[in-house]
Amino acid sequence: MRDILKETEQGLQDAASYFADRVKTVRTGRANPQLVEGIKVNYYGQETPLGHLAAISIPEPTTIAIQPYDRNAIDDVLLALTNAKDLGLTPNSDGTTIRLNLPSLTTERRDQLIKQLHSMAEEARIALRNVREEAWRRIQNKQKEGELTEDDRERGRKELDRLIEDYNAKVAETLKTKENEVSQL
Repeated sequence: MRDILKETEQGLQDAASYFADRVKTVRTGRANPQLVEGIKVNYYGQETPLGHLAAISIPEPTTIAIQPYDRNAIDDVLLALTNAKDLGLTPNSDGTTIRLNLPSLTTERRDQLIKQLHSMAEEARIALRNVREEAWRRIQNKQKEGELTEDDRERGRKELDRLIEDYNAKVAETLKTKENEVSQL
């Protein structure tokens, strides 16, 4: 049963980490390199993350500066940034550096972002539940096969419940932190 619980905890950790990474891409009023690092750029026919093609810096609190390592890629990067639907920013280029200026968020846009965050959190909670259900099925099968006693099965269920509570709390904490960032004026 230990191996099932260990695999389950790893699955729960992966789901919570994925949620935390997705939340980092939600725009707040401050510049953050993670907003653009994962944007896919069509670079010589390959979809490549922007973070692999360029140096990304924050020269000012509301500006992201992107300097492609290959100057021939500037047009490709500009196109990818313009087409990034979640970003909603217009890139400006001086030929070597691309700048993204983040305007302050309107109340309406903040509300939209908070709804988006809640949707992402719900997806994360569903992923956590799916991992738990798979582990519970495996524990029940082991008991049916005679490898576990009924007491062991119940201990496994309690441990699964404890794990899911812990990871749901981590998701809620991540959500609350990001929600506070978005809400700040």
